[in-house]
Amino acid sequence: MREVLDSMLGVTPVLLLIFLSDRFVRYLTEAAAGNMSTDVILNLLALKSLIALVLILPLSFFIATLLALGRMHKDSEMIAFTACGAGTGAVLKTLLRFSLGLAAVVAALSLVVAPWAAGRSNQMIHQAETASEITSIIPGSFKESRKGDHILYVESLSADQSTMQNVFIQTREAGALDIIAAHSGKRQTDAASGDQFIVLENGNRYQGEPGKANYKVVNYEKYSFRIHEKAPAPAAEEHDAKSSWDLLRAADAGSSAELHWRISMPVSVIMFGMLGVMLARTSPREGKYAKLFVALLVYLIYNNMMGVARAWIDHGVVAPMVGMWWVHATALVVIAVLFLQQAGLRWVLWLRWSAHTPRVKRQTQ
Repeated sequence: MREVLDSMLGVTPVLLLIFLSDRFVRYLTEAAAGNMSTDVILNLLALKSLIALVLILPLSFFIATLLALGRMHKDSEMIAFTACGAGTGAVLKTLLRFSLGLAAVVAALSLVVAPWAAGRSNQMIHQAETASEITSIIPGSFKESRKGDHILYVESLSADQSTMQNVFIQTREAGALDIIAAHSGKRQTDAASGDQFIVLENGNRYQGEPGKANYKVVNYEKYSFRIHEKAPAPAAEEHDAKSSWDLLRAADAGSSAELHWRISMPVSVIMFGMLGVMLARTSPREGKYAKLFVALLVYLIYNNMMGVARAWIDHGVVAPMVGMWWVHATALVVIAVLFLQQAGLRWVLWLRWSAHTPRVKRQTQ
């Protein structure tokens, strides 16, 4: 158990770092495009890491079991254990206690923590999308709106990003060009509508079509330019953000699929623990990484089968009573076959054969 735990503590941070690196790049891309404020990136990464642990912990436990037991097989320690009477069954019994404790942790994450984190992250993303575009403005560079209806340039911003200096805005509508320039501007939000404006002060507005002399110049002291309309209310809560109790009470197929998926996560921990014991058996010459590729292939097949079962439940192909249990039942059959093979199925068959075969006594003269 200590060997597996040490390996798991080394594998889990690596897998989590890979996941967070990919998410971090995505969020930076969104922030650079002006679709998200940089202030929420770290909070989103923390919430997404809680969700990712539901998938990472079973995989890291599977790999850790392979690495720990593979090293013990390589160093002939498992042969010594077997000679002392602690064979495959004893190893399974020991790791089963470890996997049950880890399954309880994954169950808490899958059924309680991950839905809360998903709801909170969805809320933060929605707030970031409805936030003012001023928060993503970089002074000294041109910024196009998300809708592409205007281009904004600000020479400098105050520390709280509410006051701008030397503002330039260009809009184009029906072929006409509208350019607005101002010495300063401030951010305002309409309390009634929720729309956000830039209130420009002491500037000029130029309207006309490029290449034509028919244009208009307006001098103003104050001019309000709407930069963002209040976003509509978020749609119905996603299934991944609903509480497990709400999913249990719901009658739709999507809720059943999500609930079965959450329950399958702690069950998969137990299955991966037993599969790890079976697949880790190697000869001393093969090394502890001999079955790693096969194990990763088994993990992908298992995980994809759960994904297929989830889709089948969602589309009504499989009844909710069956759910994903057929996937775990298939894994149990594979584990039983591997266990009988390693436990000496040939010897069992030979003993049964010899018990029903008459013995021939040698006759001596």
